[in-house]
Amino acid sequence: MKIPFTQKTLDKQEIHFIWMEKIYALKTPVQSAVILGTIYMFGGFRDYSFWGLVGMYLVILAIVHLFRHRNDVDIISHTHEIYSGGGGDEDSFGIIDIIGYSEKYLYIVSPYIAIGKNLFRDIEVAVMSGVQVTILVNKNSLQRNFIETLKRFQGIGCKVYSHPNLHSKIFLNEKLGIITSLNLLNQSIENSLEIGVRITSDENIRDLYKLIGFYLEDSDTSEFEFKKILMGHCIRTGTEIVFDVNKPIEYNEYKSTPDKTGHYCHKCGEQAKTTVTSPLCNKCS
Repeated sequence: MKIPFTQKTLDKQEIHFIWMEKIYALKTPVQSAVILGTIYMFGGFRDYSFWGLVGMYLVILAIVHLFRHRNDVDIISHTHEIYSGGGGDEDSFGIIDIIGYSEKYLYIVSPYIAIGKNLFRDIEVAVMSGVQVTILVNKNSLQRNFIETLKRFQGIGCKVYSHPNLHSKIFLNEKLGIITSLNLLNQSIENSLEIGVRITSDENIRDLYKLIGFYLEDSDTSEFEFKKILMGHCIRTGTEIVFDVNKPIEYNEYKSTPDKTGHYCHKCGEQAKTTVTSPLCNKCS
């Protein structure tokens, strides 16, 4: 009997284990099923009817898996669709749908949040329906209007947390998820060019759930307590921001210009010559 492959000194059982070790090193179960099934059908086991049937089963299983999950990840290239969905198609859900269809939990991960009355009402309805709503924002984004929004969320029963390095934007319930570049800001929704990815598979939903859990358990994550937030002023614009002598310029202003010269005191907000390294006026120093 002809022994397949080049290891002619090995019996078929040994060859089987050699290839199994190679296959287990592959990245996905689908790859493993396709390659192992092909080997069983056409390789060294083609004269064994049992192994041939096993191989055929594995290949068919892999193909079914691919067809079943071919739409598990769907790229969204239009900002309006990321937010509002595709319209009419139940698979073309958006952030509004994730909020509206949540039944057990809802996670909103967005560095910046400032929303209108309608979206706030949708989240309030979810909370009233028994949905556990958790919101995670960037600690350094806490300007006055953002703080007011977060206070309202806490007031209706949402859990609100902040992290100083958050840049992810994730919207997730128990069945649907979106990863996107879109902050939950009316200005971004109306004017920005954004991209997103829809997530529907149970496996990917679980992965996102674990990722958000990792964010919330990070040592730098803290619960939002607006009573403990000390407000100051951007040294360039005078806009009210969180008081932090290490970051005395409002984020968007800081990114928009190389000029870091200050015109206001970071603490009292009065006009004064200030800098990033010396953000306080003489009176507040």
